[in-house]
Amino acid sequence: MMSIYDDPEPLDRAVAEERLASADPDVVTETLVSMSLHATDWRWVQAQCAEAASHPALQVRSIVPICFGHLARIHGTIDWNVVEPVLARLGTEPRLAGQVESARDDFEVFLGRRGRNDLGRVG
Repeated sequence: MMSIYDDPEPLDRAVAEERLASADPDVVTETLVSMSLHATDWRWVQAQCAEAASHPALQVRSIVPICFGHLARIHGTIDWNVVEPVLARLGTEPRLAGQVESARDDFEVFLGRRGRNDLGRVG
């Protein structure tokens, strides 16, 4: 089965906040992706992603590293003090290790560093 990329529509912040409070993981996931691709306030989006990293649904937690990668690519920056603890926590979940590694690859390409290396040092 082929996966088709679907670029979610831009949302204004009030709509995004309402959707992020949804009980439907699909709605939350789509909203995080939309905001990471289209919102101009990258710090606010980063904060929403960091909060979503504690969501009970694996689907939502798994999109967080991908959204961090989008922020790095589009805005050319992230707040390492926010992102590193989130990725470290998510990286302990075996099913999320690949997404965390992909985010670190994006950081290396778009920010010139991976963040924490395998030894736990910032590099």
